[in-house]
Amino acid sequence: MQVTGTSVLGTVALSGLSWSALASIQAGKKSSIGRNPLIVKPIFTYEIPTRRDQTSWRAWGGIQTENDAGKELMHIQCELKTLQSKADFPVEFLPVARARETSDLSSITDLQSADLFLIYAAGGGMDIFDLLNKTGKNS
Repeated sequence: MQVTGTSVLGTVALSGLSWSALASIQAGKKSSIGRNPLIVKPIFTYEIPTRRDQTSWRAWGGIQTENDAGKELMHIQCELKTLQSKADFPVEFLPVARARETSDLSSITDLQSADLFLIYAAGGGMDIFDLLNKTGKNS
């Protein structure tokens, strides 16, 4: 997941550069290219299984309780700090949002300020992804 996220972020961050601008950079000199930071909104989607009698009710993943989700959220935040410190382009990660169902998306106030979404999917249903896709932002 980290390799995929890094390559996606790198591709998007460099997509605004032209070959002529890159060719004009001389070795050993600081670049005069001013790049705006890539604004990324991380979204953690998950679901908590509910016990149902006489049927299989647990998900296959590691998120079984809200406590598990909290631990995963802390892991994601650490991963994003590391990714930001190693990026060779300007990138800003907005706070990680949690979304268990589509109604949770309406309470995320900074969706429109992001250039793209970085989705950490551990369940939550396809409806969440469909709504995020309708924003027209990359994810």
